[in-house]
Amino acid sequence: MKLHTLFPLTALLFAGQALAGATTTFPIDAFNSKGQFENIRNLAVDPATAAKALVPAVSAAGDANARLVMRNTTTSAVGLYVAGTRIGDIEPLDTVTLSGLKPGVYDVIMALPNGYRTAYRWSTDPAVAPVAVVPAPPQPTPPAN
Repeated sequence: MKLHTLFPLTALLFAGQALAGATTTFPIDAFNSKGQFENIRNLAVDPATAAKALVPAVSAAGDANARLVMRNTTTSAVGLYVAGTRIGDIEPLDTVTLSGLKPGVYDVIMALPNGYRTAYRWSTDPAVAPVAVVPAPPQPTPPAN
């Protein structure tokens, strides 16, 4: 076997051994919240207080410990607002869970860093898909006579 073909094989062998003993320095999602409001970066509220204070736009019967599971489908972090309250940030293409909420449909806004906002009606019932709320277009002002 020639030396130039042996070197890459040897390098791969030692690289595999080095990686096998590697220590993970930064666990996945180390900066994201855990617990009642899970996987939120820059958590802006106390989850226990906020869960009691958030009021659904449409109340529903059901478990008093309802939860919202929301996904950021953009490739940018978004600011999360639920019922008019800033909750924190959702990482790109990530999912967050808010537990301990009153059952119902909540007004949710996801705000991109460029100022674009998308509003949703998000239900605590997992069988109900979120609905994007499209604002009515502005009405033209009639000319003054």
